[in-house]
Amino acid sequence: MVTETPRSSARRRSTRRSGCAAPDGSAVYVGGQFLNVNNAPRRYLVGLTRAGVPTSTTFSMSNDYPVFSLDTNDTGTRVYAGIGGSGNQVASFSSTTGTKYWRVYADGDVQAVTFYGGNVYFGFHEGYQLDTTVKLLTADATRGTVEPGFRPSINSFYGVWALAASNRGQHERLFRALDRPDLAAQSSHEER
Repeated sequence: MVTETPRSSARRRSTRRSGCAAPDGSAVYVGGQFLNVNNAPRRYLVGLTRAGVPTSTTFSMSNDYPVFSLDTNDTGTRVYAGIGGSGNQVASFSSTTGTKYWRVYADGDVQAVTFYGGNVYFGFHEGYQLDTTVKLLTADATRGTVEPGFRPSINSFYGVWALAASNRGQHERLFRALDRPDLAAQSSHEER
């Protein structure tokens, strides 16, 4: 049972949940806008065992920032979270200790996150460093360093809402869904 944080009715409509599984299936990570899971105190991000019991990991969620999207690295040692509210960041956490390794701020909610090929791709709205055309970035998954050469221009205030990545031929294909399905676009990023 997830207990949501009390919010005004205007803010309640933005109560979203996200989830992803550890690569080995040992845990499921759930994000959203909650304070407790099965009566265990867990703020906005929790790992659950196969039986649905919260893991012992407490993630370093220092403020009241809802988690909108989640992914893990290939080994399951890191959890990447897209965070909104006034937090507006993508963050990397240890899946075993909950320690926050790094974060990158955006101008709006980070609504989509995916790990692929040693990078974390993240989509958001409003912009990045006051550039309103940037709504999708990639960062080194270990260090959080933003790749300066990957800055597709997206003409939509609402930005990127979903991400999936796969390896096709010699290129890494990254598909993004914008605020309207008919605006869906495809971008490729050369492999290093």
